[in-house]
Amino acid sequence: MGEEERLAALAQLLHKETKLLQTIDRLKISANKDNREGKVKKMLELMASPKKWAMSDGEVASVHTPFTTRARELLELHNGLNLPLLTIDERLDVLLHVKWTVKEFDCNLTREIVELIDREAGTCSIQLLQQSIAPTRPSFDHSNPLQSSSYNQ
Repeated sequence: MGEEERLAALAQLLHKETKLLQTIDRLKISANKDNREGKVKKMLELMASPKKWAMSDGEVASVHTPFTTRARELLELHNGLNLPLLTIDERLDVLLHVKWTVKEFDCNLTREIVELIDREAGTCSIQLLQQSIAPTRPSFDHSNPLQSSSYNQ
């Protein structure tokens, strides 16, 4: 094996190693994202579950406190934001509820969230407007009008 062939083989091997390392990194990032989402969902569900209190007769009572009720509402908002196949109206409804929820607390973070919600709602409204206008637009023949038979008569 000549020096050029050896260098070409090493370059090819390096390229394969680079591709494999990139694949490993992508899989790590994906796994970390999935794990983080799973932990958040599990924690939200734990906070939203009713409190279990042992009674003197041995029974266990499930009690919904104002905190667990609020946690349930927040869990539903979180799930609503992560739903992939919502209509534009449904998405706007979820965004509006999130906006009302975060506006209860006035700080820089909530102001940024409200601004982002307003921007996404604006984008959704534009899409909704385009969908409602699309059927009323006349269809034009975009071919060359000079070659049209109606123009040349």
